[in-house]
Amino acid sequence: MKDQQPLLLLPLWLPEEPWLEFLKMRAKKRNSPTDYARMLLIAKLDRIRLAGHDPKTIIDNSIEHGWLTFYEPNGNGNGKGKESIFERALRKANAEDGR
Repeated sequence: MKDQQPLLLLPLWLPEEPWLEFLKMRAKKRNSPTDYARMLLIAKLDRIRLAGHDPKTIIDNSIEHGWLTFYEPNGNGNGKGKESIFERALRKANAEDGR
């Protein structure tokens, strides 16, 4: 079936319904993310989460505005720009691949 997406194990902190709605919105814009792009989106959302922002609110804002990615709100986080687990793993995988 054309609309089925390959399974991607979502982190426990990521609310499934808003995430699926975000992907649905992207599909309606004819800009569905690839598996790799989904991993990047989750890593970006995790970085924003670690900065003190609620993932559901971030996803909902992106859906509401029709954005293709996630943006950190100005001035509401704790200012800690920690690297997420996903970004660290992605960086490590890219380094091992010579990227």
